[in-house]
Amino acid sequence: MRRHIAVKKNPCQRCGQKITRPRFVRFCSTECQKEYHRIKEYKGRRNQDVDIRFWSRVNIGENNECWPWTGRIWSIGRKPYGRFTTANGKPGGIKWYAHRYAWTSINGTIPSHLQIDHICRNKLCCNPAHMQLLTATDHALTEYRRRKSR
Repeated sequence: MRRHIAVKKNPCQRCGQKITRPRFVRFCSTECQKEYHRIKEYKGRRNQDVDIRFWSRVNIGENNECWPWTGRIWSIGRKPYGRFTTANGKPGGIKWYAHRYAWTSINGTIPSHLQIDHICRNKLCCNPAHMQLLTATDHALTEYRRRKSR
């Protein structure tokens, strides 16, 4: 026995063409669906919801304490860094190191010739008070001095 599937009469949400697929479909093609979601995600990339989602993954304490990242961790060699994506698991989002997103959300953009140094030496710390901007040379010298003083 064959079932009849109703055809949706509404237009495609992206291009407006008539949909000739089953009624539960919102787009005329997969290309329209992908483009619609890519544009939608781009428009909402740096909204308040992203900041709320980011800071919910940080254990915020006193200003002089470390604020550890509790979300996804990505390791480079033996150095673990927090990892955060603005798209909430959807394609098209920007991937951030957690400490870099924390810095930019509080202090603004990071100049291209500077790097973030963790004063507390905790790579998972997202407290902007525990970070400073250094040139690559100064950052390397600071790391060398820290290793030598162990």
